[in-house]
Amino acid sequence: MNRTFSTPEPIVLHTELGAGQVTVHATDTTETTIEVTGKLAEETRVEQDGRTISVIAPKQRGTSIFGSNGLRVTATVPTGSDLSTVLGSADLAVTGRVGDCSLRSGSGDVTLERAQLVEVTAGSGDVRIEHIEHDLSSKSGSGDLVVGVLGGDSQVVSGSGDLTVSRSVGRLSAKTGSGTIRIEESGEEVSATGASGDLHIRLARRGAIQARTASGDVTVGVLAGVPVWTDLNTVSGTVRSELESLGEPAEDQDYVELRTRTVSGDVHVRHVPAPQDRQAAHQPG
Repeated sequence: MNRTFSTPEPIVLHTELGAGQVTVHATDTTETTIEVTGKLAEETRVEQDGRTISVIAPKQRGTSIFGSNGLRVTATVPTGSDLSTVLGSADLAVTGRVGDCSLRSGSGDVTLERAQLVEVTAGSGDVRIEHIEHDLSSKSGSGDLVVGVLGGDSQVVSGSGDLTVSRSVGRLSAKTGSGTIRIEESGEEVSATGASGDLHIRLARRGAIQARTASGDVTVGVLAGVPVWTDLNTVSGTVRSELESLGEPAEDQDYVELRTRTVSGDVHVRHVPAPQDRQAAHQPG
């Protein structure tokens, strides 16, 4: 099945699919094209209502949409279009820049290149997003979440999945059971709570950092030259600090307020050089 719609402006693409694959290409176009292939392609509803184009797979007799046979949906939409999905085990792959995303997925994987705002609820599938311009809200069971750039504030709740962030610009709140939280670079506040998972922040530039975990380890690197106020506590673990003594921050100077609470986990904090300094240090002389 192939359908084409005249869409000179960004649209809302809503997709409901049990098993299979959803591929979305956001590009500079004035038309939206939908291609559906698979056993039940001709029974799939593809319709437009205002600026919303819906692709809804047929329900299996006696089951919900999550039991439908595998289908492949390929959509080309205008840049900046919003996405809404209800997926079972189907995977979602999105290229180009999209707008606001409201995504529900069971066991399928989700991959986004660039989005304005993302709200995602996932079961056991992994979620990978290269760049989120504004806020993120994520809830997952056992799937991992990997994000390149978080441009706004973020709230992440996970059961056993890991969280990996290359750079967080805004405030980040993360709660996980047994998952590990890894943040390469944080720019503002970080609040992380875990049970047995570890927390690693490679480079913190400013703001308040709170880390609470039971048996996990906490490792935090603070940008060299940035003053740090610390409150580090562990019951049976060890605390190791390699922070420079820099005194009170000057007026308008960035500083980090670091609080950690662990039961049996270890705590290690230190000052680290700026990224370009680290790269230069590894270059051959």
